[in-house]
Amino acid sequence: MGLGGKVSGSQKKDTIVIHNGADDNTSGVAGVLSILEEISNSVIKPKRSIIFIAFSGEEQGLLGSKYFVNHWPVSIDAVKVMLNMDMIGRLNSAKNLYMGGTGTFPDGVELMNKLGINSELNLIVHADEVGGSDHVSFYKKEISCIGFHTGVHPK
Repeated sequence: MGLGGKVSGSQKKDTIVIHNGADDNTSGVAGVLSILEEISNSVIKPKRSIIFIAFSGEEQGLLGSKYFVNHWPVSIDAVKVMLNMDMIGRLNSAKNLYMGGTGTFPDGVELMNKLGINSELNLIVHADEVGGSDHVSFYKKEISCIGFHTGVHPK
């Protein structure tokens, strides 16, 4: 029995299996945790409170995010923007970073394009298209939102 690494002698041939859940959406959760860590360790503190949350049930109809926007832990007026990271783990050599919903808040397109100037990423900014991930629940409550992803899974 091996707990990591290759073990020979199995009755089944070794196979390579792609686990799409590692990207959809473990990569988004890892991104949220990385941002949380950076903000926590920074000497510069945010001007606003930030809620970090990872939703479940997106594939079943946005269950977690729908519940959240219908049971706010804070006043809805205090919520200014929702940034959603879903499937951010497939950055390829083109370095495309897709952003949907940038047109949902004032100067969103310009801001995202400006942030990309000194970046090695190829920003693909969609002002009108919101997408279909958890940020849609916030969009339907008229909360500005941006959904980030690095591309869809190949068929």
